[in-house]
Parts: sequence; structure tokens; C-alpha cells
Amino acid sequence: MNTLKSLYLCLLLLLLAPISAVGQKMNNGSVIFTVSSDDEITGAMLNFVITNYFNQEHSTLVINMMGGMMIVKRIFSYTNKHSNSMYIDLLGEKYEITDANEDNDVDVLFIRFQDVETIKYDKKDSKTILGYKCYRANITYKDGNSSVFYITNKLNPKSLQVKDNGLKLEGYPLEMTIYNPETTIIIKAKEVSDYLPNDSFQKPVGYSRITSAEFEQRMAEKK
Repeated sequence: MNTLKSLYLCLLLLLLAPISAVGQKMNNGSVIFTVSSDDEITGAMLNFVITNYFNQEHSTLVINMMGGMMIVKRIFSYTNKHSNSMYIDLLGEKYEITDANEDNDVDVLFIRFQDVETIKYDKKDSKTILGYKCYRANITYKDGNSSVFYITNKLNPKSLQVKDNGLKLEGYPLEMTIYNPETTIIIKAKEVSDYLPNDSFQKPVGYSRITSAEFEQRMAEKK
């Protein structure tokens, strides 16, 4: 992710309340993240709220952009990647991206393992986020960029147990700092809850089916 445009695309394709049981692992629940930047202009553009719903069978990312002007919902299955799906609501124009499940290497929590070179942990570098003790994970990518995650072992969505190319993130990230030449992006949890809406993993209806290339073409035509 070496440009702001690639960050938008990464977030788009991935699609990453009071704490009730901090002392126990939570396998079903939701986490809400905010996105910011060290650059004021970039930070204004990254007006995102990201919600991750998870249980032992599925994970859903809902990315709310620009105050609801664009909403992306991506649903992942841990057992059947071919059923993964993505839906985009752009100012009332609703699209189902039909080839969203073809990129089976996309992880559900802001990291693409096929792009990662190394993951190294520093448990001495720790902080408490929303009542959860987190420790540092240093991630380097094949393109030379890097990220710093602070992860907790108290949130345990099943997706984190899946290894890819021999790499594995040992915990759930509650804070992610993504470094690239243009800017630094911070994705940070603001709320953790065991609340799970009934429609968290349901596929919405009434969406026009198009490919990702067709969607990109429509967006280019609107410029």
C-alpha cells in the first residue's frame, strides 16, 4: 500500500459498547474501528468507520465511508471461501461484486498474508486498549512498507487461526499503524462488544450483480 488510492482499494476489497468479559476470550461479537492519518488532508478523506462482526463460522466487515455516502459490506466464511461476498451501496446505487470471492488470499482483518515478508512480536511493548492488554506485532511487507499492530489474545475470531504461507497473526488487532511513503494511517478500535445483530452475516437483497472491473469502470465514468 504505497499510495492513498491503494489504501482505499485495500479497505474496499477487504471488506477490518461496554466490555462485558475482558477476562475471558470472546469468540462472538463485534469491534468498531475508526481510521485517521497523521496528515490533516488525508485524515479528512479517510472519514471511515469500520465494524467487524465475528462468530465461529463467519466474519463480516462493514466499512462506512463519508458519513454513509458509501457503505461496503464484505462477508467471509471460514469453511467455504467460495461463498465470500461483497456488497457496495454508493449513494443508493447498490452493487453485488460477483468476483469478490476469487481473491481467496485476502484476510479479514486488514492484512494480506501473501504480501507479508515477516511478522515479529515484542511482548515487552504493551498497552491497554479498551480494557484489553495488547502487545506489539511488527509487520514488514515485500514492497518495503511496514505496519505496527497491537494485538490481544482475549478476542479470538476463528479467522485468526488460519495460516497462510506459514504466517499467522497471533492475536486480534485493536490498533494498527500503517506506514507508507505518502502518509501514516492509524486504524484503532473505539468499541468492543459481545453484541451481534441478527443480520450480521446475511447477504442483502436488491443489489445489481457486476464484476469488480465493471464497478471500477462505472466509478471512472462518474469522475
